[in-house]
This record gives sequence, structure tokens and C-alpha cells, in this order.
Amino acid sequence: MSRYSHHDPQQWQTQHRQTLDRQPLDPRPPQPGKIEPGRSEQGKFEQVRLEQGQRVVLAARRWLGTPYVHQAATRGAGCDCLGLIRGVWRSCCGPEPEQPPAYTMDWSEPQHEELLWQAALRHLQPKPLLAAAVGDVLLFRMRAGAVAKHLAIQTEVGGPDPMAQTAAEPQAQFIHAYSGHGVVETALSAPWQRRIVARFAFPVPISGPAEATVQVPEQALGCASDNSIQQLANKR
Repeated sequence: MSRYSHHDPQQWQTQHRQTLDRQPLDPRPPQPGKIEPGRSEQGKFEQVRLEQGQRVVLAARRWLGTPYVHQAATRGAGCDCLGLIRGVWRSCCGPEPEQPPAYTMDWSEPQHEELLWQAALRHLQPKPLLAAAVGDVLLFRMRAGAVAKHLAIQTEVGGPDPMAQTAAEPQAQFIHAYSGHGVVETALSAPWQRRIVARFAFPVPISGPAEATVQVPEQALGCASDNSIQQLANKR
């Protein structure tokens, strides 16, 4: 786990923003299922990451069309944004590491505690914000001054500049669950991208799509379910 796991998430975010320029992405991602001759151990790890991300996306897409149900995490029956991440964890990583308590729609807001961010740091692997890859878990702060409490999975990376993408270029996409719509895959547009405060990867290694029974990150609570999500959806 990151050495920032038990620190303030804001410290983690500041540190990673300072190091983005010193952590360029490998411009030659290896092809899935093939180890390129002469690649370093880092290159092999990046290949494992790539294949892992593809499995995460496949697992997430199986949840498309699942209705939105607060606190639920059952594919086809209902889930919220955390429930989607829980379900993908079960499919790809096995039993979940912690059991979350019940949570309300306004969880952690009165205390202004970044409970979801802290839980993600405990169980996922933090990444620089600009190091986008398929299968990444995205954490959003929906309103200035609010806690970050909406989660999604990136399914397409898109071009280097989301504002300059053309119809011929791939467009960044993500899967998430939100009230009134359920689990959907949609464009990771500029308004959404501006609200990303943290990016994570599922731990490696990752298994095949054998679904296990539920148990989840303690205090990895809930989802944003207010009008801010609907307003962003209307802008895409």
C-alpha cells in the first residue's frame, strides 16, 4: 500500500500532483497476453496492469442496466456507486476485505470526513491523476467544499486533450451508478474530469471473473446521489 495510506488524503493528492511530470507513462504499452522480448520488469508489470484493467472493464460492463438502489451491491437487482465497485472487486479479486456499516445519503458530510477516500487508500493502489488507464477507479468531489463520495470505473482513456477530441478519436468513457439511471456507461467529459480528485487501480494480481459473496471496505461508504450528478449528466 502507499505510504500515504494512514495520512490525510489531501497530503497524498498534493504529493502526486508535484510528481506528475517526473512519472511519464510508457508510450509503448505491450499487447495483452504477450511479453515483449527485452522488456524490463517495469514493462512486464505494466503489461499485467493493462490486462488487469481490461478484466475490470469487462466485469464492470456486466453491471450495465442494474437499477440504482442505495447501499445495494447485487448485479441485475440494484447497486449504488460503491456497490458497483464492490461487485467488480468480488468478480476480479475475490471476497471483499471489510464490511461497511449502514450509511445514509448525507454520510460523512456533517463531520466533513473523507471516509470514502480513506477506504480507497486502504484497499486500492493510488495513481497520479493524469496516469489514466482502463479499469481505473475514479473518485469525484461533486461540489466545492463537499466530501468526495462518488465512484466510477474508467472504461476508455481517449485522446490526450479531452477538449480537442474529434469524432475520429476515441473518447474517454466511464461506468458508474447514480440515482434515477442505474449503472450506465457514458462520456468522461470535461466537467466530470474536473471533479476527479483521486485515481486508483485494483490490486495486482487479479483473478478471472468468478463472483464471490459480498463483504466490503469498512467505512467505504455510499455515493453522491444529489442533483449535482444529474446536472453533469445533462451537460455531456
